[in-house]
Amino acid sequence: MPAKRELTMRQLRYMLRLHHDGVSARAIGRALGVARSTIQDNLRRAQASGIAWPLPAELTDDVLEQRLFARPGTQAGLRRCSEPDWGTLARELKRPGVNLMVLWEEYRQSEPDGYGYSRFCDLFREFERRLSPVMRQHHVAGDKVFVDYSGKRVAIVHPGTGVVHDAELFVGDRRDLFETIERPALKTLPAQDYEYAEWRLARVGLDYHVEVEGFFYSVPHTFIRAEVDVRIAARTVEVFHRGRRIAAHERRYGGHRHGTDPEHMPSSHRRYAEWTIERILHDAAAIGPSTAKLAALILETRPHPEQGYRACLGILRLARQYGPDRLEAACDRGLDIGARSYGSIQSILKHGLDRQRPQPIQGELLPDHPNIRGSRYYH
Repeated sequence: MPAKRELTMRQLRYMLRLHHDGVSARAIGRALGVARSTIQDNLRRAQASGIAWPLPAELTDDVLEQRLFARPGTQAGLRRCSEPDWGTLARELKRPGVNLMVLWEEYRQSEPDGYGYSRFCDLFREFERRLSPVMRQHHVAGDKVFVDYSGKRVAIVHPGTGVVHDAELFVGDRRDLFETIERPALKTLPAQDYEYAEWRLARVGLDYHVEVEGFFYSVPHTFIRAEVDVRIAARTVEVFHRGRRIAAHERRYGGHRHGTDPEHMPSSHRRYAEWTIERILHDAAAIGPSTAKLAALILETRPHPEQGYRACLGILRLARQYGPDRLEAACDRGLDIGARSYGSIQSILKHGLDRQRPQPIQGELLPDHPNIRGSRYYH
């Protein structure tokens, strides 16, 4: 007698589906109104029998019950007719042109009272499952392309050279899958051509720009340090924050490395938007070479050149208060001590350090670096 079971076959199928979905045995037990140990026992039986969700469509409740609850050594299913040598049939099935229908017809010729075709196929698949584990494939519309070879080749003779080539024959026996699964899922073609794009995670810099392939694209300054998603296409770069697009730019492949939308700037930066690097350097050169050199260094050392506009324009405005000669002298001293900011130049002028004669440098010369100022910076 088979082992006693406490769940209906419908409940057993439901249990296998929930287990496949990752539901715990305790939760399955609560859903079915039985103890967790009952669920665990049935899951062990299923694992030992090689049964897992999704179940084959042809697996009946009778066969499922026999496989789960038959005593050890009991052959699965009801065997009331003479059976063929399943091992021999499995080897025969690998030969070209042989299928289960051919094998069943040969079996019925020798056993007229044998199994019908459906039961014959069930028993053969059951035998196959005991041979070795296989990967179960679930056909999803549009997911994979299946190509079947017939196993036979056709000789094709070239009419000019007489060379013979063997050609593969493709079998179109998946037409029913296309008609029943693929065709209902087909949709109309989109109005626009498909555009390949890559998505990347980025963080907005302090200069309210994100970097893409060595180029920088602005976003509204309120998103500084925010984590954003960047969609990179052949012609455009789009920036999204929590699913909402906050910036879109034409993609850059050359030229200026920064693409800045004036609307993304804070008001304090927007005032300088009409200025250009060339205009700033031109006005600095009109004061003197040291002023021009200092302005160029400030612009070069900023991550984003436009962020150096404010410092440069502030330095140029000092000429109105102190005169161009004193500003040139202050910039010369600033270059000497490594000063690179508006505040440093203003301090030099305020304390009259631009009027002091440079002190001779003794000992080993120090390298020119913005972080190395020397003693003259403090006098």
